Amino acid sequence: MKRVSLLFIVPAIVFSSCQSGNTEQAAEETHVVIIDSSYGESFDKKGAITVSQFNEQMAGKDSLDNIIVEGDLSEVCQAMGCWVKLKNESGEDIFVKMRGHDFFVPKDVAGKHVFLKGTGIREVTTVEELQHYAEDAGESEEAIAAITEPKEELKIDASGVIIEHVQE
Repeated sequence: MKRVSLLFIVPAIVFSSCQSGNTEQAAEETHVVIIDSSYGESFDKKGAITVSQFNEQMAGKDSLDNIIVEGDLSEVCQAMGCWVKLKNESGEDIFVKMRGHDFFVPKDVAGKHVFLKGTGIREVTTVEELQHYAEDAGESEEAIAAITEPKEELKIDASGVIIEHVQE
């Protein structure tokens, strides 16, 4: 009776170990996981518009409420993570401020893909603010001193941010 049991158990173990090895190899070749990290207000990223679409929708407007924009980060505030810049293929990167300093993002997320919920605004940024942001970005004293004019720009006042992290 013991011999009969071993005849069934040994092949089952061998078959099982061969099968799991193949599964792991296949998983290694195709396994990609996207992990979302959320900051600020929670929101659903469905229906997000691209940075180009944001530019088009802001044409001739001073503000655009309740938008969700997706894109890649080009820069992050190195002092606190209280602002980021969104890559803009159509011109100057879009400045994104975390609404009311109620939340911050990690300082090492430049280059990551994000979804931002908030209000799009067109406003003039003062020289003092521009210099402050340049200081936060780690610019040199000379670069900060060279900022002498206010600038009209598109911005997003973000109430929430989702950062995608791809894990392979």
